[in-house]
Amino acid sequence: MSKKIINSTIWIAEDDPDDRLMLKEAFEEVNYTKPLVFFEDGEKVIESLKKKRIKLRPNLILLDLNMPKINGHEVLAFIKANENTKNIPVIIFTTSKSEEEKIESLKLGASDFITKPYKFKDMIKIAGDLIKSYG
Repeated sequence: MSKKIINSTIWIAEDDPDDRLMLKEAFEEVNYTKPLVFFEDGEKVIESLKKKRIKLRPNLILLDLNMPKINGHEVLAFIKANENTKNIPVIIFTTSKSEEEKIESLKLGASDFITKPYKFKDMIKIAGDLIKSYG
């Protein structure tokens, strides 16, 4: 039996419930109707990617850096080291403004490093830009 894969799914690893809600609402504002799959920690992202049958395979993953259990850099390293997942674009989406963390993220294979905005209108713009770039 073959894997059932639905493309155009965004996985979001974010431990903060307020940030998850803001992201969900921002994607709704830009009329994104495809599935958003939320994870509260990096361990759950890795567990889901290891499953042989992924019903909603991501075409983009947004990763917070500071998460419980497994941080964003560890998840990113796992994704990029795995033959089945290394081509999935990963965006680091974090409160950090650290140039060192940005450099480390890009070295590990992140497609981009975005600092979370404080204003909802800025979050909407980011959601729209992500949809334009990654579908």
